[in-house]
Amino acid sequence: MLPGREITVETDARFSKVIVRVPDNANVIDEGSSIFGKRNVTGGSQADGPLIRVTGKSMFSKVIVSRGMDDWNLH
Repeated sequence: MLPGREITVETDARFSKVIVRVPDNANVIDEGSSIFGKRNVTGGSQADGPLIRVTGKSMFSKVIVSRGMDDWNLH
């Protein structure tokens, strides 16, 4: 991976739904926490894409990391 290809996205959610769209070749690490909610990272590949760290807290919320248009509303 090349320098500067690491991104941190902080997702703080309360009583809501947050959808983070990422490229198909991204490597995603979910480092966040949830209280009475759900955090979901869909599929992925081990390609040489950017590293995306998803941090933050969710309370009574959903945080979804999606790679495709067809799956973002199904979780």
